Amino acid sequence: MFEKCEHLTTISNTSDVFTELVYGSKMFKETSISSFNLSMPKLTHGTEMFYYCTSLASCSTQSFPELTQGTKMFYYCDDLKTIDTTFPKLQNADSMYRGCTLLSTITVSNKFPNLTSARYMFRDCVNFVPSFDDTSFPLLEDG
Repeated sequence: MFEKCEHLTTISNTSDVFTELVYGSKMFKETSISSFNLSMPKLTHGTEMFYYCTSLASCSTQSFPELTQGTKMFYYCDDLKTIDTTFPKLQNADSMYRGCTLLSTITVSNKFPNLTSARYMFRDCVNFVPSFDDTSFPLLEDG
């Protein structure tokens, strides 16, 4: 929808225009938004949604209660430092935070009961120190 709108820095949602959105893949890819706090209660696919949003510093993940596909969702979001993960239905998180070099803290608000794939989920997150254990990912055999 807004892919490669390089001058897009903010999104305002005064009319709940995204409340019925199910597929948000590549929606803000390569934009300059710095924060995200919109309600997307039906979003299930967020693949590459914020891919290379290098200015994204904060994102309310409570906006995505139905998210199942998060592959490369925050891929190389260089300014993202902390995030609260509230993804109760997430199944695929391959490379979800890959390359988020400033990411240091992830708050796990709930376990990931449906997560089945998390290849490279935190790859190249050089400042990240996990504060959760294997019980947060009950279905992963090799994450």
